Amino acid sequence: MTNEEMQRTMEFILAQQAQFSANVQQLQEGQQRLQEGQQRLQEGQQQFQEGQQQLQEGHKRLQEAQGRTEQLVTHLTNVLREVVDEQARMDKRLEAAQAHTDARFAELAESQTRTDTRITKLVADMTISQARTDKRLAELAVEMADSQARTDARLAELAAEMAESQARTDARFVELAASQARTDERFLELADSLAHTDHKLDALIDIVREGRNGKS
Repeated sequence: MTNEEMQRTMEFILAQQAQFSANVQQLQEGQQRLQEGQQRLQEGQQQFQEGQQQLQEGHKRLQEAQGRTEQLVTHLTNVLREVVDEQARMDKRLEAAQAHTDARFAELAESQTRTDTRITKLVADMTISQARTDKRLAELAVEMADSQARTDARLAELAAEMAESQARTDARFVELAASQARTDERFLELADSLAHTDHKLDALIDIVREGRNGKS
């Protein structure tokens, strides 16, 4: 793996980690909104209980007023009917709100399940990717060690070859020096022989000259 490939791999891992952090942040925000919804539901239930308590107090006051006058009883009956109708409407609204809350809870649970699945897959993918990277780095280390060993062996061979070549060169220089010595010795012998030859020629020339002089 080249340095560029390793850099891209690291950038991909960092990007995946950033996405993972963002998903976790979104999950935390969703949980916070869910808690806020639960709190509002509890407040609504408390208001409903307070309304029920107020209704009970109204019934009590109605029973006390029944003995006063029929007209007041009729009026209070109408008021009670209106209260009952409002209670029914409130019950329907509460049922709708409860159904919406249940549906929302189901959506949040499903979203949580999908998020957990994605996080699990992401962790598994990152683990596999890290294992591949570690394996490749180990392979590269082995390859580099083998290459270094081959290089060292080749350098040792070259050093041995150079030493052997140097030894042959030195031996050749010794042979050349010996040959040069023999050549110098031969030149000396030839020079000595040439000197003797010159001496003989000089003697011969002298004899020839003496013979000519005697004839004249």
